[in-house]
Amino acid sequence: MFYTVRYNASLAALGIDPRRVNPDLRTFAQTTGNRFGLTPQEAVILTVMQFPPTVQAEVDPRLVQVWVTDGKVSLDKQSVQEAVERLGWNLVPKGW
Repeated sequence: MFYTVRYNASLAALGIDPRRVNPDLRTFAQTTGNRFGLTPQEAVILTVMQFPPTVQAEVDPRLVQVWVTDGKVSLDKQSVQEAVERLGWNLVPKGW
């Protein structure tokens, strides 16, 4: 329950209305992210990868950098690192 709330809040923080995301994709991302030990914010990054490039371009990576700095996103996780690279975001790992 809390995972879903934090996931939806993270989408909204990026300017994406969770209600506009395909419910099946949203549920899959929440369930899979939780099962594989991703934070809700990391699951949101992987979800953004599924969006059209025009929507991806609207996401401001500066908020994601704040999540990295706050420890909510780990760039040490391969899936997260690959998604960040594919999105073209230049994020600085925590502690650098």
